[in-house]
Amino acid sequence: VPQLAAAVKISRFYDHGPLDSLAEDPSFAVKYAAYRAAARNKTKTLRPGNEIKLRRAAGTPPISLLCLASNGVTVNEVKGGGKTNPECQATELKADDLTDNARSVVLWLRYGDFDFFDAGDLTWNIEHRLFCPNTRLGEVDLYQVSHHGLNTSNNPVVMRSLQPTVAIMNNGPRKGGHPETVRWLRDIPSLQALYQVHLNTQSRAEENAPADFIANLSEQPDDAHPITVLVDSTARKFSVTNGRTGVSQSYAIK
Repeated sequence: VPQLAAAVKISRFYDHGPLDSLAEDPSFAVKYAAYRAAARNKTKTLRPGNEIKLRRAAGTPPISLLCLASNGVTVNEVKGGGKTNPECQATELKADDLTDNARSVVLWLRYGDFDFFDAGDLTWNIEHRLFCPNTRLGEVDLYQVSHHGLNTSNNPVVMRSLQPTVAIMNNGPRKGGHPETVRWLRDIPSLQALYQVHLNTQSRAEENAPADFIANLSEQPDDAHPITVLVDSTARKFSVTNGRTGVSQSYAIK
């Protein structure tokens, strides 16, 4: 965050609330002090149900950014309601995650009819609580694969409930991109494409997305190709571009 704030003006900092310590990170005090300094000690705590107000350009569709979970609490637990989710019947819970990942901020971006779900590093049991036993959430066009594609996240109930058209995994060559997560994604009937930021060098070829859908195929530091998404709400489509190949694919907005 300090390096990013030095390069780009950041007007507002949002997080899940202040922390005094972080057991899993011995260098927490130094890193957190640097974060607070970059934010000039002015941060806004997001809570489930909060909306971050976004400026809307004239003539463009409505745009909204909604917080669905934060600090281990979900919008289900705050607002209740929703409809019974049949996908919950086949899911199992894991041991509770006591790390900061379980407190990740979860965001839902809507631009016109385009829907994008990003749960950060949220882990299995909190994901379950966000969608079970009831859900207030519908289907999405784009799913940011959670927690780099680790299988301690990406509870199948999430993906089966969201029925995404496209999924993008921000994994590293040796971090995330777990074969189980790839298999769960491929089992979703609605999924038309899975993109990966990196080839998982520890998995077999068939346990990765096809090479044309992977932005970086090697571990060379000079390889830093992005995956970008452009939404055309008027034409009711969005395109995904592999920065390595320059190839774009278009998908219909639901």
